[in-house]
Amino acid sequence: MKLPVVLAVLIGILVLACSTVAPGPVEPTPNIDATAVVEPTLDIHATVEARLAHEQAVDATVEARLAVERPKNTTVTVDPAPRTNDPSAITPEPTVDPAPRTNDPYSVVQKSTVKVSYSTGAGEHYGSGVVVGDGQFVVTNAHVVYDALGGVEVAHYPEVGPRVVTDGSIIYVDEFVDLALIRLRDPLGPPVTASFGTPKLGEDLVIGGFPSIGGETLTATAGTVAGFQQDGLIIKFDGEIGRGNSGGPVLNTKGQLVGIVTYGRSDESAGNLGMMFSTEAFYYGLAEELLRFDETSSITGERYGLKAIGIPAYVDKPSEWILTVGLNYLDMAPASNTYSGSQLTDDYKVVGVFVANSLPGESSAATLNRLLTEFGESFERIPEPALYTPSGFDKCELIKALKEYSEPSFTRRGYVFPSGWFSHLGLYTVFCVGTSDGQKLIAYAESADKDDFLHESWLLSKISLAR
Repeated sequence: MKLPVVLAVLIGILVLACSTVAPGPVEPTPNIDATAVVEPTLDIHATVEARLAHEQAVDATVEARLAVERPKNTTVTVDPAPRTNDPSAITPEPTVDPAPRTNDPYSVVQKSTVKVSYSTGAGEHYGSGVVVGDGQFVVTNAHVVYDALGGVEVAHYPEVGPRVVTDGSIIYVDEFVDLALIRLRDPLGPPVTASFGTPKLGEDLVIGGFPSIGGETLTATAGTVAGFQQDGLIIKFDGEIGRGNSGGPVLNTKGQLVGIVTYGRSDESAGNLGMMFSTEAFYYGLAEELLRFDETSSITGERYGLKAIGIPAYVDKPSEWILTVGLNYLDMAPASNTYSGSQLTDDYKVVGVFVANSLPGESSAATLNRLLTEFGESFERIPEPALYTPSGFDKCELIKALKEYSEPSFTRRGYVFPSGWFSHLGLYTVFCVGTSDGQKLIAYAESADKDDFLHESWLLSKISLAR
């Protein structure tokens, strides 16, 4: 399953996020170039230096905060494969850089970037945002809407003609990763799609937003990936941004969302350096919040439509199970899931689904074969004629971990699943490939008991491609 986020990541977030400052008088902040236009914000870099000097205290603070579940809605509530000569081994195929569905990034920026604004006694506050989900939601920075009392104005600026404006309700704020989610009264533009995996150093980017200079119309600028922090959760980039860019999208050359601008700094010796939270930050709760608007509850659990996170599929979650949700990815497992030392326990189960990073024209069988081949010699293929194939899926394969496996997203760039993955010794995993709305999807399940995948599998039946 996907590698979990570790505590060290949260430490970095607390150091970098500029949304945790208590309300106070509005003062100019000359050392921050990419924040909302008027907002009570401290000098970020002075704050970083001070907090880095007290890392142990931050660590203790994080551990204490993690001990208490943070509220989801903090503002307002809106209804809404082994490479061996073994004949059972997976046959490798030549690797080719995947080329998922692409769009002109400048066209995507034009259609999906919006301006978020509201007024207080101190004046007008504004920043940028991007349309996500099914088109009814906008993501921005938490610090952009810091002083808003639940409602904001959201506007789209077409190339020709007047701006289009609607009201937005702030339904989710996460100060840990400086993200906020706004639900729109009326749709304004198409949602962006998420990138596949971590970008490469030096990769070209397109940044959209409403900086204070020229902020009455959309500004799109070019940049490049300049570095990474916290295992890619935070991405540094070199590009022209300014006050008002906060909350705006950063896209790759395929027109896919790489991250959300959080702040920038201009330095005579280092040029213009910006920071963004990558789409990995959505795993902290924002992506799960998107699911709540396509949720049907029953006595046994909840059924979710996954289109809002980029997956044209549905899942049935038992009431005692918990979710891990990002863009293009979901998994769920019993709350009692345990792994003791080097031994898997009988109750260890995981079920998940993700969008495959498939090649143009690649068959379902070829995508599945490439996925398993990418795991290398850490797994063996288990031939099993009684393997259950869920409705709507084309083919399934069963593998078993021969040793502990853990690989980060940096080394999995271009893979069918281009993010971090881990597995335990002796764990069985079944992968099934199918196609929905023109996208290749991979459903998977993990268990220490192979019988969980046979005949009418109770695990795999929790994923479906039809409502």
